Amino acid sequence: MGLYLLLASGCASVPKTTAGSIESGHALETIRAEKHRRVEQYIDRDQISRIDRIALPNVIIGQTAFQKPITPRQALIVANNAARSLCNELAPYIVLVPASTVDTAQANITIDRIQATSSGAAGLSAVMGLAVPGPFRLPVGLGALSAEAELVNAQSQQVFYIRWARGANAVLNDAKVSGIGDSWQIARKFGEEVAETIVDNDRKRSGIQRNKLDGPQTQSNRELCNATYGKLNAGARGASFILPLSPETIDPGPPDQQSIPVPSAPR
Repeated sequence: MGLYLLLASGCASVPKTTAGSIESGHALETIRAEKHRRVEQYIDRDQISRIDRIALPNVIIGQTAFQKPITPRQALIVANNAARSLCNELAPYIVLVPASTVDTAQANITIDRIQATSSGAAGLSAVMGLAVPGPFRLPVGLGALSAEAELVNAQSQQVFYIRWARGANAVLNDAKVSGIGDSWQIARKFGEEVAETIVDNDRKRSGIQRNKLDGPQTQSNRELCNATYGKLNAGARGASFILPLSPETIDPGPPDQQSIPVPSAPR
């Protein structure tokens, strides 16, 4: 029990960040203010409720978002996973289009900071996990991620903005032998939370409560997401539940490797 409590409390602190590329002149509401998780946001629910078409998320990587040992290729995989996650989570509820037009809202993402995972600690956790029942990970060398996102309506008005940061959890995040082992997993969670706020279909409270699109439209949306952000390697993804495979093995990144601007080298 003592070991489990130690692991459950083992979370990485949120990374320190500089100002991102997305600006918001609105007052932000603090949703979370914890050592391992920080969320601030502005949302105009009335304006968002009127949006039924969103262009595929644009995503960029900040100039100081990563440093060695993380490579530009790894940063690309993390950023793309955030955009893929947002796209796929929106797909059942909102019509997605390839690019913004006069009647289309636009989602934008900035990756502000990728804090590296210790590959050595992750590998040791994986080895030790073979002899320990249940989830096991050493609460050391954990990674983290900070990012921003916004939704701009067709009139170029910012109707949603979020500043978000999260540190890995020794229980909830699997050990993967890679410098982006944690940030890649956290990026998916970021996309999910952004979509959840935009869709806001929690019928247990007074949200926007969007209805799902019909099957053909949802399928069309998902095909557009796959074509833009790529799909995970199904075989490697399945094996990763047993082996500590790296995100680079599981995720080929976007089909168009030039689609996301990446700083040329870590600083």
